[in-house]
Amino acid sequence: MAHVFKGTLMGSLGSEKTVAVKMADTEKNRPQLIREGILGAQLSHPNLRDTITLSFTPSGEPFLVLQYVDGWTLSEILRTLLRDGRTLPVNVIAHVLLQVSHALTYLHTPRTFELETGRMLGRIVHQDLKPPNVMIARCGHVYVIDCGIMSDVIREPDENDMAVEALLEMREPKSTPIAGTPQYMAPEQARGRRIDPTTDLYALGLLLYEMVTGHKMLRGLSLHDRLQSAMQGRQPGHVDVVRDRLPELEDLFTQLTEYSPEDRIGSAQEVAALLTPLAQGGEQALQPLLVEVATRRATTTPAQSLPTKRNTPTA
Repeated sequence: MAHVFKGTLMGSLGSEKTVAVKMADTEKNRPQLIREGILGAQLSHPNLRDTITLSFTPSGEPFLVLQYVDGWTLSEILRTLLRDGRTLPVNVIAHVLLQVSHALTYLHTPRTFELETGRMLGRIVHQDLKPPNVMIARCGHVYVIDCGIMSDVIREPDENDMAVEALLEMREPKSTPIAGTPQYMAPEQARGRRIDPTTDLYALGLLLYEMVTGHKMLRGLSLHDRLQSAMQGRQPGHVDVVRDRLPELEDLFTQLTEYSPEDRIGSAQEVAALLTPLAQGGEQALQPLLVEVATRRATTTPAQSLPTKRNTPTA
């Protein structure tokens, strides 16, 4: 876990830039924050929040300086609409999911990363895709945020790698530590099994369900109940609800939330192709909703003010 603050980045020539500053909430989580900074600095995509720099306070506490997004999380927007019993129209849902799928396509594309242990060819699985980690700027642009859990690279075999056989062995299904939020986990993730990009696609289906209905698909009062719900996955009634509300999204929802990863839609790129025709006019339809959210949440900001006891980061 981490705390995020709103801060000011001071340039060497006196310029100022509003940024978000992320700090680990405990000493135990500091290595993860550092890894997130190292990885995030190597990522660049219009639908990902930029990592500007990884730095340290005089006492050695690490912090990340991140792009500040002036807007709201998807969860804030859904809660605002739900107060009046409303949900998003189909073209707005498609517009938001389309931009998220663009970010996932980028993350899931194999590339070489410079990590603490050296170079590694791999792809990234976010592992914690949920409404609080999707931000929508005032202009309607969508960002996937919070790389805290996605700082894991799924290593890919390289024909020039001397240890191809060892890498292939690493890719066999095995028990892995559970990471993520139970109510947004794919069944294999909740069971601690091997994950891959289709794990994020399942989470995209959970986003779709919540945007259509205003409610989470996976429920439970306790952590145990939520994990049990995630392990069981989609139920027949879930498909019925989507069909009744927005039949245009039923097929996509079904393909995203198949229990077995092998049965799901193949890639985020394929998801984007299906969403593109449905997203026509979605950005324009989103604007009045954002104005309404801004009016209702006039006293709320997406990040806290940076405490004065903290040093303001300098470029």
